[in-house]
Amino acid sequence: MTAEESWVDARGLRFHHLRWTGGPGTPIVCLHGVTGQAWAWSGAGPLLATSADVFALDLRGHGDSDWAPDGDYSTATLADDVAAVVEALGIGPVDVVGLSWGGLVATTLAAHRHDLVRRLVVVDVPATFDVPVDAVPVRPESFASLAEVVAYERAANAHAPDEVVAALAAGSVRPRHGGHVRRHDPIFFTRWAFRAEDHRPAFEAVTCPSLVVRATDSPVLSADAARAEADLLGAELIELGPSGHLVPVDAPAAFAAAVLDFLA
Repeated sequence: MTAEESWVDARGLRFHHLRWTGGPGTPIVCLHGVTGQAWAWSGAGPLLATSADVFALDLRGHGDSDWAPDGDYSTATLADDVAAVVEALGIGPVDVVGLSWGGLVATTLAAHRHDLVRRLVVVDVPATFDVPVDAVPVRPESFASLAEVVAYERAANAHAPDEVVAALAAGSVRPRHGGHVRRHDPIFFTRWAFRAEDHRPAFEAVTCPSLVVRATDSPVLSADAARAEADLLGAELIELGPSGHLVPVDAPAAFAAAVLDFLA
């Protein structure tokens, strides 16, 4: 199933999103993590669309969406962006599925907009961090060729289907200066501000049915932290794999099946 690409204006910015047209159920909005973009959902998106229309959004500063002119990348600001995009598209209420930082954005949205979120899925992210905001993992900022990008993403997502790796790689860079550069605001190479935020109040304020997903080989969410987070939400907790941190990338079929079962 081919994704349709579109843009929508909201809160003074232009947001890019992918859409997989699907079944008659509640629309599903998918949110990527801090190093990602909408094409991270290229494997799971078409499978989720068997139930409903699926919208994968490029958050501000990522993919083909505008960067923040004032450098504001707080989780609350991104949650407000998502609410505005949902309203501009006229698709609410929605089910929201968030991966990593996108899970914190989704949780904040669900906490503040009970009218807009029917169900919530939070994927492989803790509610708090003990890592400094500037302790960002080193990643290549540019590549000589798209083949190098594919090789990098293959190494980072060992279990992912080849077609998902190819789509993720192509979506994560743009051609420039005879090579390819990352398709996000350079600030994310040095600072992840959401690590300084305490997200527990948002988790406690969510009232909709929720699901927490942990990767079997997660480097960021321990089993104990996942259980504590599920308790904060009053949520179901499942573990999926074999998978690294990016569960919808590494295990799209198992992930989509579990999410559809929950959303039903």
